[in-house]
Amino acid sequence: MHRILRLSLICSLLAGFATAAFAQVDTLTIATYSLLGFSTSSSNLPARLPYFRTVIGYMAPDLIGVDELSPGGGELFRDTVLNNAFPGQYAMATYYDGPDSDPGLFYRTAKFTFDSARFLSTDLRVIGEYFMHTVNSNVPFRVYEAHLKASTGTSNQNSRNAEAQVLRTQLNSYPSGGKFVVMGDFNLYRAAEPAYVTLLDSSVNHQGRCVDPLAPGSLTLGNWDGTAAYSYLHTQSTRSRQLSDGGATGGCDSRFDFILISEAMRDTSGLHYLTGSYKSVGQDGNHLNDSINMQPNTAVPVNVANALYYASDHMPVSIKAVVGSIPSVPPNAPVVTITQIDAANARLSWPTVPTATGYRVYSNDTYNYLFPGSFNLLWSGPDTTLNVTMPSGVNRVYQVTATN
Repeated sequence: MHRILRLSLICSLLAGFATAAFAQVDTLTIATYSLLGFSTSSSNLPARLPYFRTVIGYMAPDLIGVDELSPGGGELFRDTVLNNAFPGQYAMATYYDGPDSDPGLFYRTAKFTFDSARFLSTDLRVIGEYFMHTVNSNVPFRVYEAHLKASTGTSNQNSRNAEAQVLRTQLNSYPSGGKFVVMGDFNLYRAAEPAYVTLLDSSVNHQGRCVDPLAPGSLTLGNWDGTAAYSYLHTQSTRSRQLSDGGATGGCDSRFDFILISEAMRDTSGLHYLTGSYKSVGQDGNHLNDSINMQPNTAVPVNVANALYYASDHMPVSIKAVVGSIPSVPPNAPVVTITQIDAANARLSWPTVPTATGYRVYSNDTYNYLFPGSFNLLWSGPDTTLNVTMPSGVNRVYQVTATN
C-alpha cells in the first residue's frame, strides 16, 4: 500500500524550497454494478459467483451500490463476494424488498459509517436513499441507487422521466451544498432523454441538480447508443451471444450505467470528486458491438475481462472521491527542498521515512495546489532525490508518497 506523506506547495522556477505538510487525505473508490438477477433461487448464480469475486477483487470498491437484488441476495453478495475477496471488511446497508428487483448498498466499515435509509416509491421499482458519513473527517453525504425503466420507445422514456422526477423532487428538498452521488442502471440512450435532462436541469431549485462528471455544466454528450465515439462509456452488454443466465446480448453498445454527483462534490472541501477518475470498468473503447473479453482488451487483465463477461451483462462504473484536509504546517515539519540546476531543471529532495520501502512522485500543472485533480505518476524508486523539469511560466505541483 502507499499513503500520501507530503504534499508540496506550488513550485516555480524562482522557488528555492517548498514546505511539506502531513496530508490527512483518503482517496475512496465509489462504484455501481448491475448484478443481473442476483437471487438465491437463481440456478445459474453459483457458477457466476467466482467471476463476481474476481471483478470485486480487481475494483476494490470502498462503497458499491448494486441493482437487481432479491431477498437474501444482499447477504449473499456481502458474504460470498465482497467479504470473500476482502475478508471481514464490508457491511450492508438496510435492505428493502420492493415490488420488483431491489437496490443494495455495501461499504467498507473502515471507510464509511451507515446512518439510515429510506426508499422512494416509483411505478416500477424503489430508489434507495442512503445516509452515510465518511470515517475520515466525518463528512455526511447521501447515496442514491436507482434502476430506471428499460427499453426504447416514448412510453418507456416517459416512465424513466417519471422515476427521475421522483428522485429530483427528493434531491430538491435538501438545503444547497449537500454532498451526494446518484448512480445505477438508468437505461438511457442519449443525453436528450427527458430523465437525463430532469436530473441535470439547473433552471429550478439548483441545489438538487446532478452533474455528469463527463459533461459538467452542459449536455455536451449526444447519442451514446451504438455510437463509436462514445464506446469508452458503454457498459452493456458485456457479451455478444446468449448465455444461460438470460442476460442481454449484442455486445458493448449502450451507456446504461451512471454515476452522477452533486454540485458540491466538485468543491475541493470535504468529500469531493477526483477529476478524471470516472470510468466504465473494463471498457477500453475498442469493443463496440463486441464481447468485452474479446482480446486484446487494454483496460483490464484477461482474467478480469473474462469475469466481467460471465458475471453480468453490465459492467461496473466507478469514480474516485477524495476526503480529508491538508493541515497547517507544524513548526518542525520537514521540508521538500527544491534546488535549481539550470534555467529549466531542478532537484527535489525529501527526508527519509523510516518505514518506507520506496517513494513515488506525482506531478500536475495547475494553479490549484491543494486538490488539482488527477496527478500523473512521474517516478518511483528507493531514492529520496529526483531531478525534474520545470518549464518556464508553468506552476507545477509535486506530490510525494511513501510505499510501505
